[in-house]
Amino acid sequence: MSLEQADIDALLGAAAADAAGAGIVDTAAPPPSPAPDVPTPPTPTDKPKEQPPEAAELDELSRLLDIFVPLAVTLADREMTVKEVLEIAVGTIIEFERLFDAELMLSVADEPIGYGQAVKIGENFGLRVTHIMSPEDRVAAMGVED
Repeated sequence: MSLEQADIDALLGAAAADAAGAGIVDTAAPPPSPAPDVPTPPTPTDKPKEQPPEAAELDELSRLLDIFVPLAVTLADREMTVKEVLEIAVGTIIEFERLFDAELMLSVADEPIGYGQAVKIGENFGLRVTHIMSPEDRVAAMGVED
């Protein structure tokens, strides 16, 4: 079964509303187990039961939570003329008007959702989040509005 964009938007809007009522959820944690009032799948000997609307919405919402979105950290930005861009060569140093230890912007699909500080994790770069937007604002950053 495929979902239309309007269905996805409606489900993400419902997720934002649910997140607002439940508070901020740690996305690094494993998903919570289903609520006790969610019916279990029927066994071959059971008669098929009709799912309540809340359970059907929860099932579709859980499918949306597994969608990958582009997450980016922006170090700095600046404008340059086309001529300046064409003059960039290996070894060119481009100066940005930003302190080297300033907070970095965290964004989803080019929309800011938070800020953080650069950290080193082994040989890799990471971001320690210091400010994050509300779940509703993060959903809106992904292109869904109520």
